[in-house]
Amino acid sequence: MLIRNKKSMSCSYLLISKVSEDFYPQKSEGFRLSRRALKDLVDLENLNIVNHLYMEDQESTKVSISHTKGLGCAMISKDSKLQSIGVDIEWSDRKYKPAIEKYFMRDEDQESLSLIQVWACKEAAYKALSPLYKGEKPLVLKDFVIRDERMFFEGRDIGEVKVEELFFEKRALTLAQATISFSDY
Repeated sequence: MLIRNKKSMSCSYLLISKVSEDFYPQKSEGFRLSRRALKDLVDLENLNIVNHLYMEDQESTKVSISHTKGLGCAMISKDSKLQSIGVDIEWSDRKYKPAIEKYFMRDEDQESLSLIQVWACKEAAYKALSPLYKGEKPLVLKDFVIRDERMFFEGRDIGEVKVEELFFEKRALTLAQATISFSDY
């Protein structure tokens, strides 16, 4: 399933649920699924990603990958205005341990988003910011605030974050994308 960001058309995504056994046979299913989605999007033999940010053989292509049980996702952008991108996918019916939200939720997070939506947005935000981050302390999901389709870090608006619910093979899926433009960070 190929999806384009409906608002800016700056990112493309591909979701994949099946991959042949001979594609990276020594790697985990999640790795194989997300890399297969990436291969289908970029059509390159070398799938090395530099600094979780761009393709080694095509520096102008920003990239982010994600996987969840039985599903892989790749997101790419060739938009020169974007500094970094991030994607996360989660099955919407995913079960969490009780009280897990204390590790990533903040009072400032948008109340209208579900727990899984906030989680996915923060994962995507983390992936977008981590290659650019030069701070001393390690990044954690609780560092981010998600509000009104924006992501905030240390009180500063650093970019856009979108979340949508899709149906893939008759099952609800939460997909979040984060973008940081040169003017944002």
